[in-house]
Amino acid sequence: MTNKQWVEVRKNFQRGSIEYRSLYLMLFTSFNEWYALKTHSYVSADALATIVDDTTLWRPLLTSHDSLLISHMRKLHILTTLSPLPLRFKDRWEGKLRDAYDWEGLVWLWYAVRCIVSHGQSQYSYSHLDTVIVYAHASLSIYMSKVLLIHDQNLENDACLPLYETKQTVYNNLHKS
Repeated sequence: MTNKQWVEVRKNFQRGSIEYRSLYLMLFTSFNEWYALKTHSYVSADALATIVDDTTLWRPLLTSHDSLLISHMRKLHILTTLSPLPLRFKDRWEGKLRDAYDWEGLVWLWYAVRCIVSHGQSQYSYSHLDTVIVYAHASLSIYMSKVLLIHDQNLENDACLPLYETKQTVYNNLHKS
């Protein structure tokens, strides 16, 4: 092949490649808006800690044997076990998923990836970042699809109610006479 042909091969490859960084940031913005509405907290660390404790949305995604979310979490677990992300959150996350069902770790990974991408990766040396971004995007997309599906199916808009109101509604429904 000539040099001109190689240039054409490279150009077509680049055209066909998906650039996940900006897509991930847009997707995370949707997640950020949702969890701020859900928790009534605009402090990400507080809101994410609350989301981690709410099992209503994520438990069904982790208990299904054919869950696409779990397949992405397995890949993220392997990647972050081999090479933990360089961003840690004091007493909350150590840069890796503990296992393929580590929901809490996944939420903090989504946030860590957002921080790394939006603040620039030059301060972080991490060889698997592009691959982690792909799986972080895929897993967050699955989660947000579930959030939106629940919202669309629920006429009372419970997906956007604060957690205490949702829990109070469940409690009231269980204890009706």
